[in-house]
Amino acid sequence: DDSKRLTPVQRDAAYDRIMAGAVAVGVGLADHEEIDRINILQATKRAMAQAIDALRPPPDFLLIDAVAFPSFLPLWALIKGDRRALAVAAASIVAKVTRDRLMARYHEQYPSYNFLIHKGYATPEHLNLLRTFGCCAIHRRSFRPVLQPPRRVFQLAAYGDGGRGEEREHRSPRVSERARASGNVD
Repeated sequence: DDSKRLTPVQRDAAYDRIMAGAVAVGVGLADHEEIDRINILQATKRAMAQAIDALRPPPDFLLIDAVAFPSFLPLWALIKGDRRALAVAAASIVAKVTRDRLMARYHEQYPSYNFLIHKGYATPEHLNLLRTFGCCAIHRRSFRPVLQPPRRVFQLAAYGDGGRGEEREHRSPRVSERARASGNVD
């Protein structure tokens, strides 16, 4: 079934079983620059071709999850293939675990973006971090939230926090005194 339906522990265990028992596993990657240059669909197709080329022994037939592309091999692109074919589900798990591990390495390089938690997906947290800090070196410049300028941080202060020293971010230099007094500042 869909790799995102599994917990991280279940995915890692399945990944280990797949890597230990598969006849062949191939992985292809497309970085942010390639995606920006040729678009995400074309970069996905290139990464798929890399993964196929890495398979030893080479395959004689391809089962692919939804995305068809020109191939010298016969192929069947299955809609919701990870729910319909064990080989596609296994490939989905390998891809997801590989990506999650890559995002964990990016988290070490760019901890402010919290890639360890949202894995680069467009979650509310990730979008908020993009608005706050702008993009870092690995963000796709073609990703719409990256195209939006970062939110200006005019001041950080402790208002209405009962002396706990919690920081509240002000999006505008024109925060009313009433809002400051009430602590209703976002």
